[in-house]
Amino acid sequence: PAPPRPVAAPTAALGRRPAVGDLPLGALLPLGRAAGLLICAAADGLVAVDPHEARVRVLFERLAGGAVGVPVSPPATVELSPDERDRFNALEGALRQIGLAAAAFGGATWAIETCPPGAGGIDPAVLLRALLRPESRDDAPTAELLALRCAEHITAAVPSSGDDAGLLAALAATTRRPPGRRPYAFALTRDELHRRLQDDA
Repeated sequence: PAPPRPVAAPTAALGRRPAVGDLPLGALLPLGRAAGLLICAAADGLVAVDPHEARVRVLFERLAGGAVGVPVSPPATVELSPDERDRFNALEGALRQIGLAAAAFGGATWAIETCPPGAGGIDPAVLLRALLRPESRDDAPTAELLALRCAEHITAAVPSSGDDAGLLAALAATTRRPPGRRPYAFALTRDELHRRLQDDA
């Protein structure tokens, strides 16, 4: 088989770790995985990409920019508590912006008509309830924060495709940094790798 082609890396800040910062990294060539990290060759050394953080960032970008929902056929139904119904009514516009649409079906029952892209395999009712659950960090979440919560939930629930080159290509196209998330890449210095391995021990 032909060797993987280098993928253009984003030139935006990758993180606060040494030797990455705002430096343009040229192209990233995936070499393999170690200690849960995606190891890549760059023009000036090795770079480690956290695939989980990378997936959150890619999906967040897709949702935060306004997403077309994927139809749920037949619509999934869910019973919402009074508090959940009030929260849904307050967030309906933001939920539609990330691709999740639902409508009253009768009484306390709601029918989920579309789900965000990437949420295939997730119970729509579970996803809706997760997004309606109040959190101290965002008692009145914006569409951006809902997009981040949705990206986090989907990334945790849906296994990675294992397409490292595809992930890097999607990552290179991102321009938004999810609020409050840690950097997704760092220069693979000996000291940094030793620290990471100790943290995982």
